[in-house]
Amino acid sequence: MKYLLLSLSVSLALAAKYDFSPENSTSALDKYQPYLYVPGESQFATGVTTSYWTCSFVTASDDHQYMVLGHTMYVGQVALARSSILDITDPSYYEMYLYTVPGVNVTSNIGHLDASVGGCGIRGVSDDNLSIMDSYSKHDLINYNFTYEATSAVLFNGALGLFNFGGKECGEWAIPAAKTSGTLSVRGKELTIDPEASFTWYDRQWGDGGLDGGNYTWFQIHLPDSSIRASIWAIDDSLNSTNPTPTTRLATFRFPDGSHSILSFDFAPSSEGQYTSPSTGRTYPTSWTLNFPGKGSIDIQSIRPDQETHNTTSGGPAAYEGFSNVTFNMFGLSEKGFGLAELVKG
Repeated sequence: MKYLLLSLSVSLALAAKYDFSPENSTSALDKYQPYLYVPGESQFATGVTTSYWTCSFVTASDDHQYMVLGHTMYVGQVALARSSILDITDPSYYEMYLYTVPGVNVTSNIGHLDASVGGCGIRGVSDDNLSIMDSYSKHDLINYNFTYEATSAVLFNGALGLFNFGGKECGEWAIPAAKTSGTLSVRGKELTIDPEASFTWYDRQWGDGGLDGGNYTWFQIHLPDSSIRASIWAIDDSLNSTNPTPTTRLATFRFPDGSHSILSFDFAPSSEGQYTSPSTGRTYPTSWTLNFPGKGSIDIQSIRPDQETHNTTSGGPAAYEGFSNVTFNMFGLSEKGFGLAELVKG
């Protein structure tokens, strides 16, 4: 029976296709949006934490779809590199790595961003460090080389790109659906990415805020039918923290015309189907309900329990980075989508 159920689930995954079409906005910026900084210039902004993060949803030449994550982060005098790959079509295939390197900082190569840590990096290609970017991973487990075009209107977290994280100011913006091309190696074969059916969420974050104990859950959400994109934070800082606002519920919705809506919500992780990592001992929920009073709700379900990036000897923080299905009932709409759930404990 278990074999039959597994075969059925794999067959259903093989039959399913997600709409990974990139957006085709003529400009990454809405000229009427009162943003507080120019995204390209803020690529070099720093703080206690400086983060460059990509999550690519790609359709490859083997007719499989993948989620490929790349992350370089600088905290004090330590740099972190994190990457993972999930075969969404066949979720039994999953690889990840995490490592830290001391004494490395983000650099400028003749004015071009170079946020590289060892064999993992994100770089600015165009002169504005925004219109065209690339990222790469040169690792035995994960090897890719992607190029992104800023064909998606910027999402500014909190609408202005600044919010309270751990009692201190945090800057964050994203290009949520950038056109993506390049190559990816899977199961020993190099695959070509279909740029008409692949996109990347590029996320830029910096500031002096962070967890003082506690934990956070962050969601990125994509709704192909309505072209709504969302960045949603649920932050629960430690009760012993000096943070004046230890609990944060901040949802930023970006609409196709570049306009934003900011809402708070009630957050309810499910206790059913929790995953306990055999490597770190941490337990993660794998489904969540977000209720927006008077507005509607969002249900989120991870498609594979084990999506934790970790390295118990590196000193870097483990993170759950789970591809998820989304049921969206908001703004008078009822539709299916997908996204990612990220969970980190301080």
